[in-house]
Amino acid sequence: MSADTTLDDLISVTRNDDLTNSITEFIKKNGAEGLRTFTQERLDQWRQCSLNIAVTGNSGVGKSTLINTIRSLRPYDPGASPVNVVECTSVPKAYSHPANENLKIWDLPGVGTKKCPKQTYVAEMNFHQYDFFLIVSRTRFTENDMWLAREISRMNKGFFFIRTQIDIDIDNSQDEQATSFNEEILLTKIRNDCLTYLETQYNLSPSLYLISGRLNNNQRWDYPRLMTDLLTHFPLLKRHAFILAMSPICKDVVRTKIVHLRKRICLVAIASAAVAIIPAPFVSIGFDLTACIQETKVYRQQLGLTEDALRQLSERHHIPFERFSDAIDDRIPIQAMASIAQFVISVARSVAESLVKQEGARYIPIVGSAIASAASFGSTLYILNSILNDMEQAALQVQEIIVQSSANFN
Repeated sequence: MSADTTLDDLISVTRNDDLTNSITEFIKKNGAEGLRTFTQERLDQWRQCSLNIAVTGNSGVGKSTLINTIRSLRPYDPGASPVNVVECTSVPKAYSHPANENLKIWDLPGVGTKKCPKQTYVAEMNFHQYDFFLIVSRTRFTENDMWLAREISRMNKGFFFIRTQIDIDIDNSQDEQATSFNEEILLTKIRNDCLTYLETQYNLSPSLYLISGRLNNNQRWDYPRLMTDLLTHFPLLKRHAFILAMSPICKDVVRTKIVHLRKRICLVAIASAAVAIIPAPFVSIGFDLTACIQETKVYRQQLGLTEDALRQLSERHHIPFERFSDAIDDRIPIQAMASIAQFVISVARSVAESLVKQEGARYIPIVGSAIASAASFGSTLYILNSILNDMEQAALQVQEIIVQSSANFN
């Protein structure tokens, strides 16, 4: 079962009365700790989903640079794909994403060469294993690119056309035109030239993206739109896993992640409500806090709010770390990011009265367990939604700082 299907199905199933009886029986057999493990396994099932993106194009078009940028790596980082290397292989090479080894970006050699003729290319490159394709060109797209697009379409798979090294085009035009240079006019011309050719040859309105490909330009031109569209066009059954596997590289990606992180909250709250039925002192409160702490760690990692992630952004974009920490401190004190438990408890204090009532209510005959269960469900929903709301604003603020810095730098 896919990660998307599993999560959505579990959430919909939990609205049935049968689930309460099922979970009650599960708790009797396995206890609260067993339910915590069961819930966490369901929440983490997306990590087992195999995700494969193929990047294809001729040697020298910037495939390796793009692959590194998708993986949030610089050319000299450990595990980066080698750049400025003459392509001499005829087999696909996979590069795993540092945050999720099941997300692989594949470097495919260019088609139409002696080593990679069209006649055997689709079979030898194992096209069936890829979920999505990026067709990359440095200048004009070619007949080989059109052939690739048609073959991918025949397999009912998705693809985008990527025009790379836009930053070099801009630098060259600035040198040639000096004061008469206009970036928007240049970008419009490049876009229109590419689209005219693609529409004429492919007879469709293709998805085209003008990018640099370099990591320090991942907030410029079409790269943020490329990443956002890749998330929304990825095959449906794997989309949830892909969204959670990707780095939060722009505001739209952050917002998309938030939507999928909210799907998890309902499942955690239902598990919390189920444990509240158990007539044992403080078992429910302990379960709730542990579950909230674990989820908050996930949010922090997913939204790039760990101290290590912020320091990497600081180094990569030449932005003082203090700019990030000062900007998000009102929402989430940077010290709290180092002590998630303390942060969650501080949020939980606002619903402490409800938690205490829930603990006492479970001992009221007949209706007590229902009251405790409802209170636990509501408290967990409130705590996790409050935390995720604050983290969303903090993550968006981080992205805004990068956008502003990129605009000023360029």
